Amino acid sequence: MAKTKLTPEVINIITEAIKAGATDKEAYNAGGISKATFYAALSDNLDFSNTIKNAREERTKIRLKAIQDAAESGLIVLLRGCEYDETTTETKRDTNGQEYTQTKVVHKKVLPNVTAVLFALCNRDPSRWQNRVTGEIKQEIQTESKQTVDISKVSDATLKQLVDELSTELINAPIPQ
Repeated sequence: MAKTKLTPEVINIITEAIKAGATDKEAYNAGGISKATFYAALSDNLDFSNTIKNAREERTKIRLKAIQDAAESGLIVLLRGCEYDETTTETKRDTNGQEYTQTKVVHKKVLPNVTAVLFALCNRDPSRWQNRVTGEIKQEIQTESKQTVDISKVSDATLKQLVDELSTELINAPIPQ
């Protein structure tokens, strides 16, 4: 029986690589196994498959946490506003044609973003800050019981008379505007 290349150490290297954000290819290369060995183990070895699945889920949690942290950090900047110094460097020539650089520092202020403030208030305390649209819609629905008539038992003369009456009503009806 051949010894498996998928030792606990190799599995640990692969799972840690996946948790850190590596692709499958990068992970199995880091573990020193082939693509075929990796995917065969995924389909044949339930423990290995579950370990890789858990590593991928952990990677997703880490990424989502990073995204959430960045979003909250950005939201805080938008809510509070910020101040920063902007430095620009220009190359100029003096009257003798000599080049020199001039550095200018400008202090800038960014005001809080009103949309971000509204977003934060509405989502953090919706009972107090909510886009309220209230209204009441009442509608009564009346149904009429309509009887069905089997026209196969109505004479041709009666049908012709009904068609003539309806045609006259339609022709004389006012045109809707």
